[in-house]
Amino acid sequence: VQTDPAFQKENVLSGLGEPTSISALPDGRMLILQKSGEIKVFDTQNSQAGLSNYLNLQPFVQGGFETGLLDIALDPDFETNGYLYVYYSRKDSGSGRFRISRFTDNGTTADLSSEFVVWDKPEQIASGFHQGGGLDIGPDGKLYLTTGEEFDGNLSQDLTHSNGKVIRVNTDGSIPTDNPFSDGPGGNLDEIWAYGLRNPFRAYWDFPTNRLFITEVGGNIQAEAQEDLHLGEAGANFGWPQYEGIS
Repeated sequence: VQTDPAFQKENVLSGLGEPTSISALPDGRMLILQKSGEIKVFDTQNSQAGLSNYLNLQPFVQGGFETGLLDIALDPDFETNGYLYVYYSRKDSGSGRFRISRFTDNGTTADLSSEFVVWDKPEQIASGFHQGGGLDIGPDGKLYLTTGEEFDGNLSQDLTHSNGKVIRVNTDGSIPTDNPFSDGPGGNLDEIWAYGLRNPFRAYWDFPTNRLFITEVGGNIQAEAQEDLHLGEAGANFGWPQYEGIS
């Protein structure tokens, strides 16, 4: 592979174990998530200092395969309230379940005791695979989460189930009344914003263009599979398992 001779590769950090996401703090430091449940902090202005501990959820994380600590989003008012949101698989008495939790920054670390559960996935983990895991805050101040179908494509089309969806909730844990499938108690899951996804492992809001980009893994039939880049839209059906790509 030919590269521009002016381009130089430099290793600035090592010693990570299965990093899943990175988020830049307002002061330039970087929060680095590790799948096992640890959040490390790295000072880009003092790379020789290496990694330091920021938050350790490892004792509470249900691990294995594609579960674990998957993504992070900083509150738009982080510099004032210190809030950060993480998506991770939590141990419980059964097979565990995923949740979005809020923690509070105290300057050098995050306070473990400050955990506030924003959203608990209604269903327990049924498969170690296809968990999705893209978490971001939109220009409307709402949390957006992409979930995988855990190898059961039919659930992607089921509006009573959270798998294979884009979930939209308020940062205080309440559900926006303008979600497209909201119908009150019973019936649909009111937190669903879009559906028909397979394994949307990352999602990011691009504020300049006001677009939600969703990336997901294509199907297992290699001759037909297409890696997808979706644009999020309220009420959209992205088609899985009936089709993928631009079909």
